[in-house]
Amino acid sequence: MEQKFTDVSLDIESAGTVAGYMVLNIGAIFFDRKRGTFGERIDLSLDVQDLEAKGYKKSKSTMEFWDKQPDGVREHCWAGILPVNDALRRLARFLEPALFNDSHIWVKGEHMDIAMLEFMYDAEGLPVPWMYRAPKDLRTYELALVDAGLDTEFIIPHEGPAHTGLSDAIYQARWVMAAFRRLNQ
Repeated sequence: MEQKFTDVSLDIESAGTVAGYMVLNIGAIFFDRKRGTFGERIDLSLDVQDLEAKGYKKSKSTMEFWDKQPDGVREHCWAGILPVNDALRRLARFLEPALFNDSHIWVKGEHMDIAMLEFMYDAEGLPVPWMYRAPKDLRTYELALVDAGLDTEFIIPHEGPAHTGLSDAIYQARWVMAAFRRLNQ
């Protein structure tokens, strides 16, 4: 029997921190926070020329951040070939199994990743591929653990280079699983 996943970890890499700035790379992975298992994953790098043609911007401070990243990370995020509309449609198709009421899309700061993607879906005339109550913020989850008196200093190694969407999404999923285990000890 195929396992259904109710959790998705999603991360973007961008050239700014608010809607209207370039989303360069999107990574997502299905996981089950209760069982500690992973499902399918997706890694999408968008075409910077298409982003520029559509009027998406770059912030000076974020560009300074990117200048300090390793070559492989910069290349992964800045050498994308997927047109914006194609990347968003691929993400929507990937997320289709999560479109039921009890799904959760975990992000680290829903006012950035989710807001930037929702802005792009709207700009492209595409429906947002998640329910309004699906996004969950890791930072809020962490605060709840701290408020409950639980330690949140999990030692979780980062798989792959930091600051690529999929690598960060996997890390976030592993963090949520560790937090769930901590809550249920």
